[in-house]
Amino acid sequence: MLYTFSQANYSEKELIHLFKEIKSDDYILFWQDGVLFPIKYQSFLLSLNCNIGIFKNDVDARNLRYSKDLYSNKLKLVALDDIVDITINYFPQICL
Repeated sequence: MLYTFSQANYSEKELIHLFKEIKSDDYILFWQDGVLFPIKYQSFLLSLNCNIGIFKNDVDARNLRYSKDLYSNKLKLVALDDIVDITINYFPQICL
């Protein structure tokens, strides 16, 4: 399953419930304002054991500095071509 996060703010109760459902063969993609999610909710990401991507164009557009060390190599910067492959390989999709 593909989970896409496009917002920067979510309720912690909603996230706790949602992240209990995520499995190791799922994929999380942060895009649009969702690229701010890893900064705000870092503890949630550290507890996950799945593939996690963050859209490079949106990171650059918000002038964010991205460091793999910050998230223990959990996040992978992805380009638009990568997102096309991700949507093909992970389905269905849940947009949040």
